[in-house]
Amino acid sequence: MTKLKKILIVEDDEIIASLIERMLQKKDYTIVAKVTSGEEALNQTADLGPDLVLMDITLKGVIDGIYAARYINTIFNIPVVFLTGSYDDETIERAKIAEPMGFISKPFNDRDLYSNIEIALYNHTMRKRVLNLKDGGVKSVMAALDAIIMTDMRGRIFFMNPYAEQLINVSYRQAIMHSINKLFFLIDIRTGQPIEDPIYEVVKESMVIGIENNLAMITNDKKKRHITLSARPIRDTRDDVIAVYVKIHTRTQTERKLFTT
Repeated sequence: MTKLKKILIVEDDEIIASLIERMLQKKDYTIVAKVTSGEEALNQTADLGPDLVLMDITLKGVIDGIYAARYINTIFNIPVVFLTGSYDDETIERAKIAEPMGFISKPFNDRDLYSNIEIALYNHTMRKRVLNLKDGGVKSVMAALDAIIMTDMRGRIFFMNPYAEQLINVSYRQAIMHSINKLFFLIDIRTGQPIEDPIYEVVKESMVIGIENNLAMITNDKKKRHITLSARPIRDTRDDVIAVYVKIHTRTQTERKLFTT
């Protein structure tokens, strides 16, 4: 039995979103959610793991469809098909950076929708085979027992796993597109002084940063936690750095005795 494909619809026009939903349900696709912003698109992609995202390019909010699609494609390895009423040269050039699997021009019919989705899903499957890409990355990150946070090049959070939410005491919905430095800061345990932002170092030098000793984080609820931290650049298929991956491990009391000097 063929597994029904899960589709996330990202469209801020409710009439169009409902029309798409009805069209796809007739073709036996599963609509996992309908959202209206790029922020919610990132959130629901992380939570629901759709097989494909239908994304309107011109969304209201902090981030538009192109911005959201770039991270959905690169970080989550989920194909995106753009919906657009604008085919001007500037929009096309911007959209290329997200490496979409298709464009659907408004207005469209059910055949346009179905054929673009099927071609996108097929091409994505072939691309994974050629590049030997693996599924399950998002699931493993979501289940990790370390805090995983991903930020854009300006240090704004676009992904965090449940452990990070618990550690920082802020929900993903509250944190998305806020600066990571607004949620916690790092200090040297020996001096009590703030240390340089590791994300800035990763962006500036395009290198991996690791801090294992004498490090603590202070969150907005004033709690102090002994941690280790690593940060590395995330690159797209062009090898351009587009984001930063931050991993935070909290020290146990035994570890603190071993590693604090």
